[in-house]
Parts: sequence; C-alpha cells; structure tokens
Amino acid sequence: MLDVVTHGHIVTGGSYYYYSKPGETFIDMAVRVRNLKPGSPIRIQWKYIYIVEPKGTWYPLYGVTRRMDSGKEYDPFNIAIDFELNGENVVEFDNDTFLRLIYYVADDPEQTFLFGIEDSPQISFQIKK
Repeated sequence: MLDVVTHGHIVTGGSYYYYSKPGETFIDMAVRVRNLKPGSPIRIQWKYIYIVEPKGTWYPLYGVTRRMDSGKEYDPFNIAIDFELNGENVVEFDNDTFLRLIYYVADDPEQTFLFGIEDSPQISFQIKK
C-alpha cells in the first residue's frame, strides 16, 4: 500500500511549523510493508527508505512507524510526526508495519518519483494536485 499527499507546510511535535519554499513541497507518504515471515523481523537503516527525483535521492526528513498484526487495517496518516530522522537509526519490519514518511522535494506535477526500500523493487508515482 502506498498513498501520497502534498503539503505547503508541516507541523511536528505539536508546535513547530515548517513551510516549503516556492517551487518545493513536502510529500507525506503512507506505506504498509508486510513481512511475509512474521516473527522474523527485518531491520534496515532509515537511509535505505528513499525516494528518487531528478534533483537526487533522499531518505525521509521525518518518519514514524506502527506495527500491527497482519491483515489489520490502519491509517498511517494518523501517526504523529515528532522529530527529524537520523538516517543511521534502524527500522524494524515485522507483521504489517505502517510508515508515515515526510520528504521535501521539487514541486513539479510532471515529475515522476521512485520510492524504494533497500533493494526491493521501486514503485513509480506522480503527484497530482
């Protein structure tokens, strides 16, 4: 599952507002990753959860996770964003792991993005406003 919306600003920690510059925007992504071997968690660093755009390859500025039993539905956009990420920190995937990811990218509705996690197949998408 992958869902994407754009924002001209984001709010973190309940009181910090970050506004995008002209020609740039925040991408707010909701992703579900299903571990096909529950009970055998997979661990990777945040810097390997990335998007590719013409300007470069980026890991998220902000990101949070919520693990759920396999098959349960959940809306990752409900997970609060609290702090900026360190790309060296580790994410653990077990059962269904929902991610909320914030990236800062060029605001170009014609560009195509690629989303990837480590060496898994990339997902292509465009932002339509």
